[in-house]
Amino acid sequence: MLNIKKTFFIFSFTTYLSCCGVDSYTDWFSTPYGEQLRQVPESCCKKTLNHTCSRKDLRKEYLPADINADGCYATVMTAIKSNYHVFGGIIIAIALFPLIGVILACCLARQMRKQRYEQVA
Repeated sequence: MLNIKKTFFIFSFTTYLSCCGVDSYTDWFSTPYGEQLRQVPESCCKKTLNHTCSRKDLRKEYLPADINADGCYATVMTAIKSNYHVFGGIIIAIALFPLIGVILACCLARQMRKQRYEQVA
């Protein structure tokens, strides 16, 4: 049985990146979708007016002009490598929030301790 939410996410992802499968379009053949329908999803088809590639059994007939044969792993890794400074900045920003929280908590604890000593003296 196909999980609709996961399926929608994967189809949207492959459409946006113009890729198909992890390594290539043949990855779909070992999934429940591929075993059930014996074809790749329409999201793997190149954006043309002719959407016949999703209706063909690609185990028998491969049409490089109709299908995004490149896998999504290589596409994602290329995008990450070309934008590593953006991802690095995001990771550093996420890591700084807890650090700032610890520093502010220490300042608050020090201030509370200082006020307690002033009340005693």
